[in-house]
Amino acid sequence: MQLDSPTQRPPAPGTAVTVHLPVGDGRAPVVTADLNHYLPAPGSVAARELEAGGDLANGTLAYASMVLDGAHDHVVGLENLLAAKESAYAPQTVARALLEGAARAWWLLDPAIGGRERACWVFTERLESLSEGAKMERAATGGVGHATLDRIDHVADRARSYGLPVIVDDRGRPVAVGSRRLGATVLVARLLEGRGGDKVLGEVSFRAWSGAAHGMAWSLTGPAASRPSGSAIASGDPCPVRPWSGPAPPAAPGGR
Repeated sequence: MQLDSPTQRPPAPGTAVTVHLPVGDGRAPVVTADLNHYLPAPGSVAARELEAGGDLANGTLAYASMVLDGAHDHVVGLENLLAAKESAYAPQTVARALLEGAARAWWLLDPAIGGRERACWVFTERLESLSEGAKMERAATGGVGHATLDRIDHVADRARSYGLPVIVDDRGRPVAVGSRRLGATVLVARLLEGRGGDKVLGEVSFRAWSGAAHGMAWSLTGPAASRPSGSAIASGDPCPVRPWSGPAPPAAPGGR
């Protein structure tokens, strides 16, 4: 799937470019696609899908380009962190987010699949996003996340309106469309293998960076945690672990 790169860095994440494209034979209404700084290259798969696919193709490609835009923003963040030479762990967590977003966008924009399968994948992404949003709503309100669950049902109904098969869980809740969602580690490995890279190294790097993001000691003290040369935090000490010198943490309930 070929999308033209933005000519300049986005002024802010999520800012959209509006594209007007004729549909079908030219007599159909003009369709508007918000493609977040990325315009389909003339004659590309994306351009053909937009010309023929109506609002379903517009929504599908707009969502995929939003994911790509997020990955691009992390590229800018990683550039800034590496240029500063002040952080050992932060570049790893940003690189992890970058790689996951890039792999997810690459998967959604695969030119080898058709528009129907692409739409299924994007509907699945939307359901996954809303499922995570429901967890946040429950935590914030102490309720069961009714508002988000209603949106999940709406997305599922919309998928069904296009004749797309909706997959439900044991409770009857929509969880995917067409096929189950692929995990980030699987996608990263596929991305690097498909681009002529090292699948094993890609997965190992992603897992190592994930460990840093989640505060795993094996990642924070491993080879990837070496201090950048010239850094203000470089001390020459091979062990990054320091005795805690701050106030004592509060006691756990029950004295444990």
